[in-house]
Amino acid sequence: MTSRYLTIFTVLVAFLFAAATSVYAVSGRTRRVEGMELLKGDMKNLYATSKGELHLNFKMDKVESKALSLWCSAMDTKGTPYFGTGLKAEIYKLEEGKLVIIDIGDKYLADMVVSTMACDGNDNLYAAFLPSGRIVKVTPEGKAEEFANLPEFYIWQIVFDRNGGMYVATGPAGRIYYIGADGAKKVVYDSDEDNIVSMAFDNTGDLYFGTSPGAILMKITATELKKEKPAAKVVYDFPMTDVRSMDFQDGVLYVGVNKIGGGGASYDYSDEFGESYRAEGERPIEAFLMGYEGGIVFRVDDRGDIEGLYNSRNPVTQIRIAGDDLYIAAAGENKIYKYDIGKREQSYFKIEEKQAHTFELDKGRLSVIGTTDPGVIYRVDDRPVQEGVLTSDVLDAGTTVQRWGTLKWESDGELIFQTRSGDTEKPDSTWSDWSEEIKESSAAIKSPHARFIQFRVTWAQPDASLKNVDLSYVTRNVRPVIAGITVGKPKNGGLDSNYSDMRMSNDEKKPGLPVMWQAADPNGDTLEFDVFYKGEKETRWKKANHDDPVPGPVFPLNPDLLPSGKYRVKVVASDKPSNPEGDHLTRELISDVFIIDHDGPAIGELSAQGVKKGISTVTGSLRDEISDIKRVEYSLDGMEWKAGTCEDGIFDNQTEELKIILEDAAPGEHTIVVRAYDDRDNMTAAHLTFTIK
Repeated sequence: MTSRYLTIFTVLVAFLFAAATSVYAVSGRTRRVEGMELLKGDMKNLYATSKGELHLNFKMDKVESKALSLWCSAMDTKGTPYFGTGLKAEIYKLEEGKLVIIDIGDKYLADMVVSTMACDGNDNLYAAFLPSGRIVKVTPEGKAEEFANLPEFYIWQIVFDRNGGMYVATGPAGRIYYIGADGAKKVVYDSDEDNIVSMAFDNTGDLYFGTSPGAILMKITATELKKEKPAAKVVYDFPMTDVRSMDFQDGVLYVGVNKIGGGGASYDYSDEFGESYRAEGERPIEAFLMGYEGGIVFRVDDRGDIEGLYNSRNPVTQIRIAGDDLYIAAAGENKIYKYDIGKREQSYFKIEEKQAHTFELDKGRLSVIGTTDPGVIYRVDDRPVQEGVLTSDVLDAGTTVQRWGTLKWESDGELIFQTRSGDTEKPDSTWSDWSEEIKESSAAIKSPHARFIQFRVTWAQPDASLKNVDLSYVTRNVRPVIAGITVGKPKNGGLDSNYSDMRMSNDEKKPGLPVMWQAADPNGDTLEFDVFYKGEKETRWKKANHDDPVPGPVFPLNPDLLPSGKYRVKVVASDKPSNPEGDHLTRELISDVFIIDHDGPAIGELSAQGVKKGISTVTGSLRDEISDIKRVEYSLDGMEWKAGTCEDGIFDNQTEELKIILEDAAPGEHTIVVRAYDDRDNMTAAHLTFTIK
């Protein structure tokens, strides 16, 4: 196909098929909206499951803070949440819906992050400050005092054993500390890794911990922890780069493990907090978070068997388990995900801010979310909001609808639908108003006939859910589009109709001349084709496909059934298979001229001149009615074939004057055979017997 045909066809299809890819059968078309297409709509107070179902969101009350980032959190036994901030390292307490800043004095002004925090069984809060390595204790009454000062840059996690003993995971030397009630500290375990970033106790008192950059899951048994120098055992060496978070339930360990590109890399906390976090000349913060490629949550049972549960495209930063519900926070995501392990179904809690960085559970459900950029707290209610609304994306029928059909949906619970329509891609003042409410599925769509339509769904019951929506309609039938007929193989910017690489349907050994075209239908109808041919001087088109229509855009024309000459083909496209009798439409296109040539050049009478010892010349006229003459060869007295020449030195026309010069031919009788070829390799032969004296 020439570039001109390709351009024309591309423009036609782009214009006529603006939205036809989602249109189906002609008589009673149905447009189904489900899955990701549902999510393209404007959702208010709704969330989607991994199965594509929409539900009312849980009620979330926003509490503003002055912090740019809420970096970590903890919750005491009474359900009171605490938050640690970044840049200006502070501790917030959420009390009766209001934020209270804990007074920690001026000692920690140089610290930029509260890196982790935890509450003990007496509701005392312990918060770690970075980079000073100090741990501050806050009593339930809000009194703050320094509890310990570790010679470490990072304090990644604080956990308590069954007796209330504190264990602290640190870096960049990869040590675990034990800190007594009096603040006295000792190194429990000194690893070969740079960082120990996560820890958790099981119900037997064994301590599990995860490392970076090796992503090794290890444990120290309760018996070993009683020793002066406890030994650790490798549970699993993940082919990843950090074991970031873990949680235990019923003897089963859940771990969030991440893959970091390029191994352990230098990281600056300002990459997460924003440029304002780095002061000029300030010491770079080294960590292991740069270049994440994604995370996986694994389940490790009491036998040590490991199973992958959940894949995250972004690094997992925090996990918690409550019953069958696994809660996940991921870097750069403005959602807290909830994964139902039993149902294998995901849902999420979405916020307005850029990242949901930390969260806490209370009584087995999500209770609070802390965000970054800016730092906001969301209190999550266990009851859904009272109302949710989905306004769908604008749906395009591809052409003006002749008649709207019915609106159907699949749901649980009661939903209320409305529709509106118009002839502009974006709704404007020319669009209709929203229709009257539709409360029963399979009801008639009462919006005016137009090309574009929208639907709006209002949740009438708290436990209702929406799975999919079907809209049926009939559009005005539009003629098919057909372009770019080629006959034979493309050659030098034109067509070589002498080329045959197809097989005739009625004779597998007989090659056919390929006739090919491009065709499409703006309505998405199924097309069929008829192929006709006609000689250049003929007046009537003859049908090449004598029986059934051609189902696809190619047809093998049999050139052996046609005499030599110049021809054109006509292709007629019809949408008859998709339309009632009498309602179908056709479009036709005629090809450029192509040539069928079975005959070689005609060789006029040959003559020999100068038939004396020395040089002799054989001449004659060559003529081809259709094709240019390509070459000539000759054989003298049965010897090997040699190339012949013509009078003007080049074979490039339909008529040529043959001129073969014979040198050093011996006296006596000779016979020369001449073969002439046209540019389609048709050949004609002639001979001449002459005598040299």
